[in-house]
Amino acid sequence: MASYREIGRLGARRRRPYCGRPILQQNFGRLQKRGQPRTRPRQTSAHSGQYLNARDAIRAALEALRAADVENSEHEARWMLAAIMKIPPSQLFSDIEIPTTALATLDDFAARRAQGEPIQLILGEWEFFGRRFYMEKGVFIPRPETEGLVELVLTRLQDKAELCGLEVGVGSGAICVSLLCESPKLTMFGTDISARALALTRKNAELNGVADRLELIAQEKITDNTFDFILSNPPYLLSSEMDSLPREVQFDPPEALDGGADGLDIIRQIAETARVLLTNNGFVAMEIHENMAEPTVKIFADGGFTAETFSDIFGKDRYIFAERR
Repeated sequence: MASYREIGRLGARRRRPYCGRPILQQNFGRLQKRGQPRTRPRQTSAHSGQYLNARDAIRAALEALRAADVENSEHEARWMLAAIMKIPPSQLFSDIEIPTTALATLDDFAARRAQGEPIQLILGEWEFFGRRFYMEKGVFIPRPETEGLVELVLTRLQDKAELCGLEVGVGSGAICVSLLCESPKLTMFGTDISARALALTRKNAELNGVADRLELIAQEKITDNTFDFILSNPPYLLSSEMDSLPREVQFDPPEALDGGADGLDIIRQIAETARVLLTNNGFVAMEIHENMAEPTVKIFADGGFTAETFSDIFGKDRYIFAERR
């Protein structure tokens, strides 16, 4: 097994909640600096009748999140308020006065988060590989370990001529859009069984300025194309694991998680399809279940590929790279 260098914030558990940081719009006007006299009347909370500044508002939200055992609660309380105020968290000074309407929205956000709703869905956007992506309910939320898959593919694309790749199961488009942003000569096709996912991928491709190099197609229509590489973050949880998912993960669509009885159903399909769709010396790159490296390598080896696995920062077998012989 090859050792893979540290890539961003790679996770130890599959399909866990994302604990990264949000992208917030920059430069939304000037804020009242510390020590300056107040120029607006103090706002009051609809619940307590008392004025709240940013410090007090964050403290109130933090109590609700901690009571619900939300991980990373201190950062998330600040991120939520910053998003509501449309300013970067770094500019959310403790003495900023918070309007009553913003306090009500923060109460709503904190209540939703305390019930397990992922912060990505609450805010409606998140960062992946240093770029902003829209997030929507019903579409799989990309995890930080998947940034390692992007980095792995980029190392294989260095100094290559113009290539065409296929992503199977685009979800939000985080993977293919990130690759297109990093590789100006690259073109990509993307498929998904979810019309909502395809629509969100198109939206994120437009947001990041690469829609002209991405073609989204129905999954059953990919047999007429050939590709230099295929990549995927497929469903690879065992069906038996689906009943014990963390509450945040339960917001992901089941079809993006359930890989069948042994977690390998979709991986087998991709390996079989790759033999037909790949050009000579083409490759497959995938994220895999940390406990399924050996059987995944065997699937590709039996299909005529030379395969090896790569580990994440915690030493977990997380990625497979399979090259067509």
